Amino acid sequence: MAALRGGQAQGERTFATLINLSNRLGIDVLKTTEAFRNFAGAIRGTVLEGDRGQRVFEAVTMASRAMGASSQQTHSALLALEQMISKGTVSMEELRRQLGNALPGAFQIAARAMGVTTQELEKMVRTGTLEAIPFVEKLAQQLRIELGGGAEAASQSTTASFTRLGNELTLLKDNIASSGLLTLLQSLADTAANLLASLRKGGEEREKQLG
Repeated sequence: MAALRGGQAQGERTFATLINLSNRLGIDVLKTTEAFRNFAGAIRGTVLEGDRGQRVFEAVTMASRAMGASSQQTHSALLALEQMISKGTVSMEELRRQLGNALPGAFQIAARAMGVTTQELEKMVRTGTLEAIPFVEKLAQQLRIELGGGAEAASQSTTASFTRLGNELTLLKDNIASSGLLTLLQSLADTAANLLASLRKGGEEREKQLG
């Protein structure tokens, strides 16, 4: 994360933001972080690198949560945007097939984001005149407007609550590991195992002598 965001401090801030996003929406923090790492790598070197790209990522993640999409579907939606950005223009393959399959209704939402009809949007895409980055940012803004409330409602489910609990346990485990406590506990466990093995062998030897 530090390498992607240009330094340790920026990486730590980004990770903290991803933790907050995951817990707010009730989604797995490790999968969210992995998805962001892939997305951030894809937009590196473009004008979306940094906070602008992070806002796009958050909007797509929020929309996926509102629609009850799986982690794989969220990944597919982000991948579609990555490919658009890489090519520089929006194609029907990424918009209607990849993004539409991952987020049902995405094509209609995209049309509203651009302020055109679906027929007009299709014509823009087919003529290759729709630039990817402005489109992606407008789409992200529209996703927030239309699905932000749904994401908030989904985050109040029992499953979301247990996911938040799992996130905190994961983060606690990582904090314990980085503190060196796990290494100490491992050493103590090995010492105790060796002691028990020695006592067991000593008991077996006495039994042989008595026998």
